[in-house]
Amino acid sequence: MLRITTTSGKIGSADPCIAELVQALNDAGFETIASCCGHGHRPGNIVLKDGREFVIARNWEEARQIDRLFPIDINGDLISER
Repeated sequence: MLRITTTSGKIGSADPCIAELVQALNDAGFETIASCCGHGHRPGNIVLKDGREFVIARNWEEARQIDRLFPIDINGDLISER
């Protein structure tokens, strides 16, 4: 685990493979409260203090698998209606 500093000055830790991204979010004013890189077995995630969560796909194919979990497109239309 690598040491990170949150926006409120708290000291935390993050997996080495995701620590730079976690620190960058905190440096930009987005306080993080939890994270995991997925350790090569699953998508990573970063949880923000405000309740939002980033899911980080390992590659393009995994990102498309995640996309298929949602039956609507970015405009709110059902994908099957196209």
